[in-house]
Amino acid sequence: MLLSILLESYWNTLKEIEEAIRYLMTFNSLGVLLEQGGILPYFPNKSIRTLEL
Repeated sequence: MLLSILLESYWNTLKEIEEAIRYLMTFNSLGVLLEQGGILPYFPNKSIRTLEL
């Protein structure tokens, strides 16, 4: 019983981590696209940049 509860919470945690990674990857590729387009916003994985409009 306890083992199944532990496994279930572990599985849910893995799913949440996977979703977070997916979200970050989407965000990251969006950042690269914007950067190539000449717009340089701030993204968490890069240094702080000001928006160039």
